[in-house]
Amino acid sequence: MSERLAEILEKYKNTIVSQLKSRITSDGKIATGDLHNSISGIVEGKSISIFASYYWYVVNYGRTPGKKMPPIRPIMDWMKVRGIETNKKNKKKGNRTLAWVIAKKIGDEGIQGTNFFWETINSIVPLITKDIEQSYLKDINDQINGNTKT
Repeated sequence: MSERLAEILEKYKNTIVSQLKSRITSDGKIATGDLHNSISGIVEGKSISIFASYYWYVVNYGRTPGKKMPPIRPIMDWMKVRGIETNKKNKKKGNRTLAWVIAKKIGDEGIQGTNFFWETINSIVPLITKDIEQSYLKDINDQINGNTKT
């Protein structure tokens, strides 16, 4: 792999990670910050791999109605961060009940996804494609002219 290509892939890995994080922020999908903080990437050979917390999928695609309820614990964590709690004397039991109600509603009605991942990737593909094409042309030109920067 050429040095130019490695630089391009590294640059776009950082761009993708940055834009995914920005998109989550602009979509208002930061509660605990776990998803935002989990987004990272690495360049492996001629490809870029992006990593994120397991629930990126639900944030991106949403959840169809009529499915199993989501787990209560993450909803309780979300409620705590958002300052949502019941006014009952036994707050712990009341909060768990409220989290169950929210989970039940999500299971019954689903939630809308943001499509943050694919919209971000699709906005970057034309840019990275153009840069990689130019990199290969420069590499070919260098080889024709006897330059060794590849």
